Amino acid sequence: MNAGLPGTGIGGVFYLLSALWMPFHELRKTLRRKSRPQRMRLIFVQLSIALGIIAGIWLTGWLLGELMMMRGWLAFKQGTAATATNTLPNVIRVTMVFLTIGLLVVVVSGVHILKLVMRYRKPAHSCNSRVKPAAVVDS
Repeated sequence: MNAGLPGTGIGGVFYLLSALWMPFHELRKTLRRKSRPQRMRLIFVQLSIALGIIAGIWLTGWLLGELMMMRGWLAFKQGTAATATNTLPNVIRVTMVFLTIGLLVVVVSGVHILKLVMRYRKPAHSCNSRVKPAAVVDS
């Protein structure tokens, strides 16, 4: 849930995980002989987009980390402030990734639980109590 970085919100993570899961799903269908060869192109395109997004996010994080290290190194060389943050792990970045994935797990689990509840729920009223048009009603 990093603001301004595409592919890192709950929708982006859902897309990435779905696109990365597609080849495994298709392999299972191939083993069961229910696969169609036309879908392999779509799977390849979606997988390529997902890998491109992951590479872009990684590259952005790496470049930002390098810029922060360079800024800290320049400040240290000038003698203004010796920052100890260069040796600490980036807890905020890791926490945001786990929070986004955790929120996605909660939402998807909630949808599946509600699907099970709705499947076994009894209807509140029967279908016979519908209002009929005036022309159909016998008088």
